[in-house]
Amino acid sequence: MAPGRAPGGSCTRVSLKFYNFSVSSLPPLAPRTVMDPSIKPRMRIVCGEVRQDGRYLILQRRADGTLPLQWQFPGGRVRPGESDHEALYRSFQERLGCRPQIVGEPLLQVTHEYADYDLTLVLYRCDLGGQEYRADRVQALAWISKEEFDGYELLAADRRTAELLSMRDVTTNQLSLDSVLDPNTESALVVPIEPASDAQEPHGRQFIVKVASTREEIRALQALRFQVFYDEMHAKADPTLARLKLDMDIWDTVAEHLIVLQRLPDQKDRAMVVGTLRLVRRERLLPGLSFYTAQSFDLSPLLASFDRVVEVGRFCVARHLRGGRVILMLWNQLTDFVNTHETQALFGCGSFHGTDPQEHQAVFAELYRTRLVPEQFRPRVTVPNHVALEQFAASTEGPPAKSELPPLIRSYLRLGAQVSDAAIIDEQFNTVYVCIVLILDAERMSQQQTSLAKGWAPLKEKVRETT
Repeated sequence: MAPGRAPGGSCTRVSLKFYNFSVSSLPPLAPRTVMDPSIKPRMRIVCGEVRQDGRYLILQRRADGTLPLQWQFPGGRVRPGESDHEALYRSFQERLGCRPQIVGEPLLQVTHEYADYDLTLVLYRCDLGGQEYRADRVQALAWISKEEFDGYELLAADRRTAELLSMRDVTTNQLSLDSVLDPNTESALVVPIEPASDAQEPHGRQFIVKVASTREEIRALQALRFQVFYDEMHAKADPTLARLKLDMDIWDTVAEHLIVLQRLPDQKDRAMVVGTLRLVRRERLLPGLSFYTAQSFDLSPLLASFDRVVEVGRFCVARHLRGGRVILMLWNQLTDFVNTHETQALFGCGSFHGTDPQEHQAVFAELYRTRLVPEQFRPRVTVPNHVALEQFAASTEGPPAKSELPPLIRSYLRLGAQVSDAAIIDEQFNTVYVCIVLILDAERMSQQQTSLAKGWAPLKEKVRETT
């Protein structure tokens, strides 16, 4: 058991209570003295998925080097001060004599624990674009199908990567072979539901809140995410996702997805997905697969302190329903989820639109002064494309307006959530984001957090009445 972990820690019966709020209205949360967990050194490896005619490129390590004659995906270690992309360019040049085109955000990330260090492998899709390549500083090259992976002695993290790639390919291929409704219309968001009779619901509930449980619901929520993140917010989609008009990744296969359905007025057996929130519990992660947030932050301090954690992400609401009701319904359902699974902490990425941190300096200044996660739990940034919030601490712009806070971040902060000390610049999704942590473990809560978690029963009843 890791030092500082609280597997049996008691959890409050959580209700997510909201108050009239501005960031500056919350006093700083006093850090508590807890022994820092012992954390092994962490090595970050970036590799490329280079695929041609359904076959993957792998390299064999030299016989006179470390881990001799074992196979791996092309790539290498990220050196201090390098970005992932810079490390990939350098590694490909050193081993293949060419420079790849890196397509989109990471495909997936796996971890592997060695005796002396922990390894994180991040895989990107790479295209050689017809360039010539050669075997430099490697023993051999091979192009193999996913069925042939078992015949090669892959490094441990690379073997797990191969397994996850195969799983991802199955999901993507099934989706692409489906008779998908036209993704450019609202029909892509429509799913079948059990028709409700007038006797069952004389007033006719307009909305349904649930955990997605069918293939059609998963596909529809991915279509909604694509419309919001890519069509509206101008994120950059890779060719496969652009063709399918779906936002999907490996974490969708292990997540539980909260959705809000809006009944169609003229069809009793149909409804449209109008809101979604993705939840990933620690115990549902596949072996070697880490959290999505771990692509940018070292979560070791948090994960060493709490067993029952849930990552919250991919939150979005249809454009015509962003006035608050759908957000409240999702939070209502999240409350039940947290209580059912006795969750000790929630965390995830909180995004601000645009990639210029200066546009959010008033918010970042106030967050740095009042809302930092205590150091013993604080996620640590692991990528170079970030800005330290400390540099905004001297801002004289005054407290930020309520409108400067995205709805999800505003909701978290109302509950006493705290943030990382750095923000990541995400060119892929056209955002700047921080890591947000909300501690729910009663033994670790400050007095203020405990008071905020006492309940919002009247609000929950109001939400139920209107849905």
